[in-house]
Amino acid sequence: SELYEKGFSGIDIMTFIEKSNIEIKKKYQYLLCFQKIKKDFRNEKLLITFMLNFIFLRSDIDLENISFI
Repeated sequence: SELYEKGFSGIDIMTFIEKSNIEIKKKYQYLLCFQKIKKDFRNEKLLITFMLNFIFLRSDIDLENISFI
């Protein structure tokens, strides 16, 4: 909620991922996954929460399991 209230969006999170020092394979898995699911979220706060969950809280989960989205 704080990020959203300060004017950040899902696109800003994706830009952060592009510029960060995350392992290259993980970086592009995240970007591809988030690009696919971005259009399915109607609530920007929920999208930001989903992205941050996979980046910081669940970074050990392989994204191949949700590639069907």
